[in-house]
Amino acid sequence: FGRQSRARLIVLHAAPYGSVQASDVPGDLTEAEWLQASSNLRLEHELTHLATKRLLGEMRMNLLDELIADCMGMVAALGRFHAELFGRCLGIQSATGRWTTYTRDLSGADARLALDLVMVRAGELEEHLDQRPELLLREQAMKRLQWLCQQRLDRPIQ
Repeated sequence: FGRQSRARLIVLHAAPYGSVQASDVPGDLTEAEWLQASSNLRLEHELTHLATKRLLGEMRMNLLDELIADCMGMVAALGRFHAELFGRCLGIQSATGRWTTYTRDLSGADARLALDLVMVRAGELEEHLDQRPELLLREQAMKRLQWLCQQRLDRPIQ
């Protein structure tokens, strides 16, 4: 091993992604199916963070990167991106949801604005991917990731 060697370890826990129950997931999944999909989603999510670090030169802790990682994870696990499920997984209905991790350095008003913006982008993203289903293909994952990394919270999905 040597100075240049690095070990990367991703530890995943077996639990419903975002603490969302199967009954709240599109597609009528059983609890066991959602648990398996959650593991796949979680793994793809974390691998996406590593890939964006390679693409962008940094691993950012923000809502846009969570949107990108959840999109990649949902497409890998469920075959498509669901904006409503993204919001549930972020815990937008709770004042202490996962979204607060990415907005803790913002004022209350700015945090709410960032959350509102990411949810608008999520809706646009779902619509865009529904109109361009070729981007959902497994062999298009890198193209999809590169395209996602060009998006911004303060501009419509294009």
